[in-house]
Amino acid sequence: MKRLISLLLLLALVVSLAACADENAVTYYYVRDEEEYLYGAADGVMVGERRSAAGHVDDLRYLLILYFHGPVTDYLKSPFPSGTNLEELVQQEDSLDIRLSGIVSMMEGADLTLACACLARTCFGMTDVQSITIHAESLNTVSITFTRDSLLLVDESAQNMTQAAD
Repeated sequence: MKRLISLLLLLALVVSLAACADENAVTYYYVRDEEEYLYGAADGVMVGERRSAAGHVDDLRYLLILYFHGPVTDYLKSPFPSGTNLEELVQQEDSLDIRLSGIVSMMEGADLTLACACLARTCFGMTDVQSITIHAESLNTVSITFTRDSLLLVDESAQNMTQAAD
């Protein structure tokens, strides 16, 4: 009986420690480090990487600076070009404006859209804002806005492929 109680107490301790760890963790979204994205994979094109926020859960600027350092997982890569920096961050009631370094304005097409979607999905997980606008200015001007229900942020391709196979 004492062993059972000890085991239950140990289990409760482990569960409570795991819950505490989750409070100090954030999810950054990146893409797979492969030539072709795995559309239809279980976790879709954007892959989440959980990392410790090291006591900075409420410091969005700090967390986004870490985001641009890139993923720590081998099979992921940053969708932004090397050297991308956070220039400005303005949060109003239910919106977030993010200004990135000019190198982002050199991106275009699907690569730009996917990169901004990864950043937006990351920010939606850290805040309660309803819209995020990402800007970059250099030779070209880039401005993309996402809302929480933006179609691009919802990847159900794996579910659709499974249903089609049935």
